[in-house]
Amino acid sequence: MAEPTGLAEALEKLAKILAESNSGAIVPRQEVAQKLEMSPLDMKLEGATNYLSWSRRALWAVEQKELDGYLLGTVVEPGDKRSAEGKRWKVIHSVLMVWLLNSVTPSIGRSVEGLSSPAEIWKILSTQYSGKGNVMLIAQIEDKIRLLRQDDGMSVMTYVAELQALWADQDNCDPLELYDAASIESGHKWMARRRVLKFLAGLKGCFDGRKASLLHQPSLPTIPEAIAAMTQEEVRLPLEHADVKVVPASTFAVTERMEWGDPTKCHICGEVGHWKRECPTCGRGRGYNRGGTGRGRSARGRGGYSETSWGQASRGRGGYSGHSGGQRAHMAVAGDTGTSKGKVVDDVVYGDFAHWASTDEGNPERASLATNESAPEWVLDSGASKHVSSNSCVFESYTKHPPSHTGTIQTADGTKQPVIGVGTVKCTPTISLSSVLHVPAFPVNLVSFSALIDQMDCRVILDKFGCLIQVRQTSQTVGTGTRRRGLWYMDQEVQSDLVCAATMEDKEKQAMIHHCRMGHVSFDKMSRIFPDVMCGIGKGKLTCDACEYAKHTRASYMSKGLRSISPFMLIHSDVWTSPVVSMNGKKYFATFIDCYSRMTWIYLMCHKDEVFSCFQNFHALVKNQFQVQVKVLRTDNGTEYV
Repeated sequence: MAEPTGLAEALEKLAKILAESNSGAIVPRQEVAQKLEMSPLDMKLEGATNYLSWSRRALWAVEQKELDGYLLGTVVEPGDKRSAEGKRWKVIHSVLMVWLLNSVTPSIGRSVEGLSSPAEIWKILSTQYSGKGNVMLIAQIEDKIRLLRQDDGMSVMTYVAELQALWADQDNCDPLELYDAASIESGHKWMARRRVLKFLAGLKGCFDGRKASLLHQPSLPTIPEAIAAMTQEEVRLPLEHADVKVVPASTFAVTERMEWGDPTKCHICGEVGHWKRECPTCGRGRGYNRGGTGRGRSARGRGGYSETSWGQASRGRGGYSGHSGGQRAHMAVAGDTGTSKGKVVDDVVYGDFAHWASTDEGNPERASLATNESAPEWVLDSGASKHVSSNSCVFESYTKHPPSHTGTIQTADGTKQPVIGVGTVKCTPTISLSSVLHVPAFPVNLVSFSALIDQMDCRVILDKFGCLIQVRQTSQTVGTGTRRRGLWYMDQEVQSDLVCAATMEDKEKQAMIHHCRMGHVSFDKMSRIFPDVMCGIGKGKLTCDACEYAKHTRASYMSKGLRSISPFMLIHSDVWTSPVVSMNGKKYFATFIDCYSRMTWIYLMCHKDEVFSCFQNFHALVKNQFQVQVKVLRTDNGTEYV
């Protein structure tokens, strides 16, 4: 019986405790104050420039406490201010007011501290500083977006952060307002495409290859996809050049060719490393033991210079001389030393060659000896219709295509590569290529035979060893090529007998200027008139096209009283200049005279370059009307027929 009595007492005590808890007594509580501990923002409102970022942070902080209704004005004040809800509303109201005033600058805080609720403060700040519909602010944001580019020291993510911040300001100030869901979706897609193109256009030039591949995809990537692709490319680029050894730039650098394999012993001096014909002791003339080069046959070339084993030269009477060993230093202007056996390794040797810059005392000592290590190779191709280069650094003048450009080139395997620009490239000192296509994904640099011939009016001669590029009218050689591995490679350097190519080229230009100003006086007389200018310049290297053309005689043929045996076997042709210009502007006329019948055909022309079209018309007339062929066309060797 004791157990039921104890259970009844316990239930009695529990009921008493529950009654006291529901008695309605007001107990002071601090939970509201604890929940409204608002953390200060990391930035303060300064005006329209940072309102968007500030408003987002403020709204997120209020939503975290579930008090956004008080800030936006959706929660109204209770009617009974003495009730618990009324007191709670008053506490939240006061906390938000203080928090907002502490989140703005003092000048802005003084302008809104007289308002009665946080909702009014929020509305006034949004109206004054949000920038919606502010035309000047919209124009400022548009200019910033247009001018923003990735600088040299800026990473891709830093560039993206600045660009996305400007885009957010643009959406806030000038939102896209459409009426139906389909139009809104189409408008957002249109805006996303424009922003992808802007992001790609502002990247640095090292991303051109990856940009071109993205733009030539069937569909344009989204902004996150484009950002991910460029961040991957940013990681890949340093790895691509990690193993490249950069050779220090030097003004006086020469290329050394070291021959490896079985050494060759000279039969004259007994030294190993050179052949008999290259022996420096062979053909030494008088004065060698006295320090001069003498008159004998030696390794010294034209200009008084000789090659040395380590880029060192000693000067004696008569010029510079030196010793040649197994390792020969070849200047950038020196020719090939012949065929060498074994493996050939190119290296760079540096030395003080400033005194080699001139061939006589008093000339400027400045040499520009270049190496072949940094010069890109150009392959001569008869199957290409345009010049192509993959390196943007070789262009002297360059025009970049807009991102909307869709031009491509088709390679031998059928794939298409995008063309991102066009420009001018100086591939050799004498050949400058125009309209060169820039294709970063192309593996080699190509020189098109057809484009080169059309541009320079030249002829290209090919054989099993190399090629020769000559001007068609003068037969002047402007370039050479070497055949390697079944391909013809353009020679980057013009062969010369002088050591200091750059200095000699400047002196030759100066000599030609004096030659033209003196009325094309002969170079022998110029040597006596301008000894300082002509000193050290080979007369065989100076050519004047005007002088060559002036020496060509165009004398008329002597009349022998002989005629051809049939019509149109021999046609005499000449171009005449009329002293009077016709009403149609015809100043010249070409004559075609049949030697057999003395029949004459006359064609009027505005310019002399129309001779070829006149001959085509005359030839077609003879062929169609008389059913014969013109056997021989005889002219006076004038330039209009060349």
